[in-house]
Amino acid sequence: MIRYEVTPLPGYDDVIGRWLWALQEARKRTLQLLQNAAPDQSVLDWDGPDGNENTIGSLLYHIAEVEMGWLWGNIKGLLEMPPDIQAAFPFESEYEATGRITSVPGVPLGEHLARLERSREVFLTEVRGMPATEWQTLKPDPLDSTYEATPEWILYHLIEHELEHNEQISAMLSRAGLVS
Repeated sequence: MIRYEVTPLPGYDDVIGRWLWALQEARKRTLQLLQNAAPDQSVLDWDGPDGNENTIGSLLYHIAEVEMGWLWGNIKGLLEMPPDIQAAFPFESEYEATGRITSVPGVPLGEHLARLERSREVFLTEVRGMPATEWQTLKPDPLDSTYEATPEWILYHLIEHELEHNEQISAMLSRAGLVS
């Protein structure tokens, strides 16, 4: 019998553990896409037939960078990521100048996978022990005083964000003939 159920991650408040389970499921889908397709470097760096799409490599970098940005900036309230975390994101953000995510050509899949693994490990460690009351407390953005977000909403956003980029990755892999 196949069972579909949400099992809170152990070691967290049940409410938080359920959200973290969903976050882990989104990451599992990302990794399954990549494992099933095993894209080579040319596929990771392909920016579509018109040369105007985000590459798979750039999307993978972006997923991890956004996760760390929301963690350190919004949940932790810091102006910048700790130096050891920032070191995992050596490319200068292009979003302000171009409106596109950062281009990261030539980065091997193994490096992207290690970054995704490390960002998730850090995220799970940093929210461990957070009480449910803090989970639903609005926190101001330290760089933009025009909005606040709860950690709960941030998790919703991160899940949605990763799954949307999974669709882009899947489409790129399909056009490359690596998945159907």
